[in-house]
Order: sequence, then C-alpha cells, then structure tokens
Amino acid sequence: MKNAKEMYSSLKTAREAQLSKEQARLRWFVFLRLLMFALMAIGCYFAFKYANEFWFGVLACAIVFLVAVRISVSLEDQVKRSKSFVAACENEQRILKGDLSGQLDGGALPLNHNWGADLDVVGGNSLFAFLNRANSISGRKCMKNRLLEAPETAASMSEVHDAIRELQGVYNERLELAAATSMLTDDDELESRLKEWATSAPLMKKSNILGVLLVLVPIYSIAVIVLGYLGFLSNSIALLLFMLPLGIVGARMKAIQEIYGSLGKNEGYFRQYEEVIQTALRMPGEASRLKHIQENISEAAAAMKSLNRILSAFDQRNNLLIGIFANAIYLADVRNSLRAVEWQQKYGNQLEGWLLAIGELEFYSSLATVYAGYENDVCFPVPSSTPVFKGDQLIHPLMVHKAGVPNDVSLMNPTKVMLVTGANMAGKSTYLRTVGSAILMSRIGAPVFARSFAIGDFHLYTSMRTTDSLDSGTSYFMAELKRLSGLIDLASEKSQVVALLDEILKGTNSVDKEQGSRGFVEQLVQKNISAIVATHDVSLCTLKDELPAAIDNKHFASEIGQNDLLFDYTLKEGVCDTMNATWLMRSMGIIPEAK
Repeated sequence: MKNAKEMYSSLKTAREAQLSKEQARLRWFVFLRLLMFALMAIGCYFAFKYANEFWFGVLACAIVFLVAVRISVSLEDQVKRSKSFVAACENEQRILKGDLSGQLDGGALPLNHNWGADLDVVGGNSLFAFLNRANSISGRKCMKNRLLEAPETAASMSEVHDAIRELQGVYNERLELAAATSMLTDDDELESRLKEWATSAPLMKKSNILGVLLVLVPIYSIAVIVLGYLGFLSNSIALLLFMLPLGIVGARMKAIQEIYGSLGKNEGYFRQYEEVIQTALRMPGEASRLKHIQENISEAAAAMKSLNRILSAFDQRNNLLIGIFANAIYLADVRNSLRAVEWQQKYGNQLEGWLLAIGELEFYSSLATVYAGYENDVCFPVPSSTPVFKGDQLIHPLMVHKAGVPNDVSLMNPTKVMLVTGANMAGKSTYLRTVGSAILMSRIGAPVFARSFAIGDFHLYTSMRTTDSLDSGTSYFMAELKRLSGLIDLASEKSQVVALLDEILKGTNSVDKEQGSRGFVEQLVQKNISAIVATHDVSLCTLKDELPAAIDNKHFASEIGQNDLLFDYTLKEGVCDTMNATWLMRSMGIIPEAK
C-alpha cells in the first residue's frame, strides 16, 4: 500500500497528464471559435455583396461558434480545476516536508483567550497552519473556531475519529474537495450579503394582476411585431407600442435593482458552490458526522443549479440592447426577480446551513489529511473516566519534522500539580506547548502525536506569554496577575480545570516570587485545578515534602561541556540541580570569565 508521499506524487503525475490533454483540447476549441468568427464575418460580406444564400453558411458558423464557446468555457473550468488539484498535491508534498509557508495563518485571536496565544493556535507557524486544508470562508472559520472552542468531549471524540478514519483513505476525493473549494470567491463581505439576502423579507410579490401580465405581455409584444412587419402599424407606432411593457418593469425597478444588487452578479460564485457541493456529495458518508452532512446538502446541488440559471438570465440585463428587448418582449427583469424571490422563499433559510456543512466537511477532511500523512506518528485519544490525562511519547506536531524528542505526561489522580524545573533552553516551555497541543487536538477530535493518549473532560487554561500593555496602562506584573486571577475565576465556575503555567510571577522580586508562587501552588492543590507548572524556582519543589500525594517533581537537565551546552530534552524524575545562565553569559562575553 502506498504511503502519503507516494499517493500525492502518483495523483499529481496522473492529473498533470490529464491537464495537458485538457489544455490541448481547449486550445483547439479556442482556435475553432476564432475560425468560425472569421468565417461568419466573411459570410456576412458575401451575403451582402453577392447572394442571400450565404446567410445559411453564416447561420451554420454561428451555431458551431456557440457550441465551441460553450465547450471551451467548460474546458476552462476543467483546466482551472486540474491546476488546483495539482496545486493541492504540491501543497501536501510541501507540508510533509515541514514547509508551512503556503498555508493560511488563521487571522487574529480574540483578546485574553484561555489558550489561543500560548498554544500558537494561529499564525504563520501555528496549529491552524499545520492542520487546515479548508479553503472556503466557512471551512476556515470552522477550523479556527474549533481550535478556540475545543468542543469535543471524551464521549463525542469517537464520532470525529470515525469520520477521519473513513476519509483517510480517499486521497483523490479529499484533493478534489480542496481543489473545488480553492476556486471559491474569497470575499467575506459578499458571502455575508448573500446570506442576509437569503433570509430577508421578499422584495417583490407575484400578484394576480402581475401573473396575468406575465402571460399576456409576450402575446401582446409578438402581435405588435407581426402587425408592424405586415404594415398594419407604422414603424413609429409599432415601436411605441413595443416599448409600452417597459413601464411595467419601470414601476418595479427599485425592487428589481435591490434584488439584483443583493445577488451582485454572483453567478460565478454560486456555480463554484454548485461544483463544491457535487464534489462533497461524492465523499464517503457512513460515519454519523459525515452522514449528517450528506443529508444536509442533499438537495443543495439542484438548488444551486437552479439559482445559477436565474442569475445567468438576470445578468443579461447588463447588455443594454438585450435588456431592453427582453423586458419589452416578456418582462425579463420582473420574471427573473420573481424567480429569485421564489428561490429565496424555498431555499433561503437553508443556504447558511449548506455553507456551514461544507465548512464542516472541509474540517473533517483536513484532519483526515493529517492522519493520512502521519499515520505512524499519531494515535487517537482514548476517553478517560478521570478529568485529566496521561500520554506516552508525546511530540509537538510542529516539531515532528525537526527530530523533536518525545516525552511522557501524566496528570491523573491523586497528582494535582506537576512542577517542572530545568535550566534555560532545556525544554520546559516546549514541553508545556506539546502537552497543550495534545490536549487541544484531542478536544477537536484530531489524532494526537503520541504513542498513546488518554484524556477525560476538563476546561483548559494557560499562562505562558504574558505581556504588558502601553495602551491600557497595564504593567507586566499586573497583566500576569490578571491572567492568574482568570484561572481562579474559571475554577470557581467550572467543575474541573487543567492549567499549563510557565514561570509564574516573573515580574516581581525573588522573595515575593517565592512566597507568591508557593501560595499560588497551594491554591491549585486546594481548588479543582490540576496543573503543570514550569519554573526555575527549585524551592517550590519542597512542597512535595508537605503534599507528597498531590505534587510531582520533574525536570529537564543540561550538561556543560568543554565549549558548549548539551541537552537531551528528556523529562526526568526529581528536581533539576544544574543551571546555565552564568555559563551562557560568560560564553557570550556579557560578563567576564571567573578568575
């Protein structure tokens, strides 16, 4: 069985061959269009100058021209889709090498989020960039929101696991979805405007009188044309009578303009979503989450197709001559507006649900893509009956390409607080983020980069990257206190909290820090908070003598060699007894060598 790298290489090669054929066919039909257009021009010249029989040739060329246009438009879409498919393969090949440069960053974070900034949820080299394969606006929002909300419980994680397993092996279908969604219009304002129109009150109603006019006007207009042609009406009278139905359109022009303005020339947008939905319907749908999506979008493809036809007809009003003629003959703008309103009343309330369903499918497809690429490096978390966690050989997903060192974690009853000491750069902060990423990925239903991982239900909170704020006049120390206060407040609201804390009370003097840190850790033990606390303050570790069942001491060590520092980045039992700050300052020439 091929691995992920081989699959992407094979699929890319096959699609590039298909793309080459599609481009060749497109060039041929573009040439045919030009040829037919030239023959039409020549035919018109001969028809005017020599004989009317040449008009039959002009008509034949026009038919071939229109068919060639239709086929070439379809081929252009196929070429774009194939190019997007190849680009998706290349993107996966880059990511498997650890290159996230082509990935979206996820945008901004909400202020004071419980873990978003500390766990690198968004950014150029973030969990979002690593996990996300969604291209639609709804899909990207779905991935970001789940990383910020961590919605899955121990009981519900298995539903996401089932969806991931089902999608993992369908490489081609996942890439087709990525290719289709990559061609969508990336315009949040446009999508919001369309969703607002879909659920708003209809701007036009079909009255009995209007219904009669829609039937009679075409008959009336054809009669005027026939009577004018036969000479029963003068040209001026026939033209005046022919234009009279425009008054019916003009009386409803405000509503027509608002309806058309809301849809905003978006035939291309809905045509692409029609293609996306058809692609989504070809995805597997046995897992409960996938089955729900398939049921949700089952009638969406036909609905989008009908709306595309309405918009295509509506767009003809932009050609002045065609617009006037169509409105005079059969009230085109009124008719198209009523068709749009009918679609709005039938499907409008479902539109946002369809978009959200596609976004959710992209989310599961993204996680399945990660699982397919790193199947030998990950495991699915196992629900635990206790509200904490235990894992073997954890590694941060962003370190998997950098020969990161895996470590274990265990925060199960009766242990309440793990104190992690260690020298500078020994791995304490990375360890906290590794544990945090495993918790977060579990909570969105993703596989975890570990040999095994068991997790229960709890609320996550972190304090690692506290910063001051000139705008709000908040000092570093006050910002840190607010962060820690937020943890205590959360614990008073929630039944169980797990906290990941990096070097608490950094912004005060040594005596204050020791006393405050000690008191805070004692608070953690007393309250419903389990925590991993990384610290340089080894005096805190004496708390294990007072609370042997609740406190666990771990450390990361370093060794000073002849000319450099040596780290093994491996979590060990006990308290760290080596420090390196003075050695580092001397080695960098900041302070002089000892005499």
